[in-house]
Amino acid sequence: MNAYRSAAMPLLIVAVNGMVHGLDAANGTPVWANALDGGGFGAVEIAIENDTVLACASGGFLFCLDYATGEVRWKAPTSGLHGRATMLADGERVMLAKGGAVDCYAIASGERLWSVPNLSTGSAALGVPGRVRQADVGG
Repeated sequence: MNAYRSAAMPLLIVAVNGMVHGLDAANGTPVWANALDGGGFGAVEIAIENDTVLACASGGFLFCLDYATGEVRWKAPTSGLHGRATMLADGERVMLAKGGAVDCYAIASGERLWSVPNLSTGSAALGVPGRVRQADVGG
């Protein structure tokens, strides 16, 4: 079985209360759980790109998890230290708006490619052609 499991039996990724869970989508059986050590609490923004799960809770870190196992591949600090994140994965990059800043990271390594601090004081929507993430009103 490959990292994605199979098209008929993928994992359902559930993010809640500062944790990310991988459940067997066919029957709901828990496969893995990750508490995002140091990541904060509350709502967790997630994006799935190929065999990775990108997750950001209220703390100042973005996590890259292995889709099949939930293990942390990398953890990177965010420019926006606290608050509700909006995230958009676009192939090899992930853009993250949080705490008024927008950061862009390489998905493979977690390297921060660029950052725009103090862009806003509230939640931000993100978009590129073909992909859009709307801001969370509670942001």
